[in-house]
Amino acid sequence: MSAPTEEQFGTARVSHKLIQGQRILVKTASGRGRARLRHEAEVLALLKLPGLVEMIEIKEEDDQTILLLVDNGPRTLLRPIDMTGDDLLRTLQRCCDATEDLHSAGWSHGALRADHVLLGARGRPKLCSLADSQPLNHLSAADSATAIQADVSQLAVLCGHVAALQVSFGSRKGRWLWRQQSKRLSELAVAGASGTGPTTNRELRK
Repeated sequence: MSAPTEEQFGTARVSHKLIQGQRILVKTASGRGRARLRHEAEVLALLKLPGLVEMIEIKEEDDQTILLLVDNGPRTLLRPIDMTGDDLLRTLQRCCDATEDLHSAGWSHGALRADHVLLGARGRPKLCSLADSQPLNHLSAADSATAIQADVSQLAVLCGHVAALQVSFGSRKGRWLWRQQSKRLSELAVAGASGTGPTTNRELRK
C-alpha cells in the first residue's frame, strides 16, 4: 500500500491509496460529516451512472465513516493540466451529459464545482461529492425546477472556470474563442442564479 495523499473535500477527508494494485479514493468523515458521507454512498449505490464516480463500499467505525471509491485519477477540472482545448471541450460536454443523466434519473447534484469533477484517462470526467444531492420526485414541481436550474448554473460556472484558464494559457486564436465562451457562460450562470437562466444543459453545449 502506498502512502496516502490527503486533501479536503468539504467536510470529508480524502486520500488516494493503492490497494492490491487498485487505485482507491478513500473519503472519511467524523461528527456531523458522517451523515453527509452516508447520503453520498446511498446515492451512488442507487444510481450507478457512468458519469458518476463508482462506489466500492462504505464502512462504519466507532468514530468515523469511511467511503471507498474507484479512483479516477488525481486530477480534477480545477487544474486540468496537460489537456488540449479540444480535449477540454469534450470533457465539458461529458460533464453536461453526466448532469443530464443524473437529472433524468431523478436526482440533482447540488455541488457541481470544478474540484468535484475527477479526470481520468484522456480527461474522461466522473462527478463526485454528491452529499448535497436531492431526489427530485420528493420535491414540489417548483423546488425540483429550482434544483435543476441551480445545477445548470453551477455547471455554467464550472465551464467558465475552464474557459478562463484557457484564456490565460491558450494560443492567441484559442484565447479569443475561449474568451467569447467564458463571457457567454458567465451570463448564463448569472441568469441561472437569478432564476431567469436556462433550465436544461443544452444551452451550455452551444
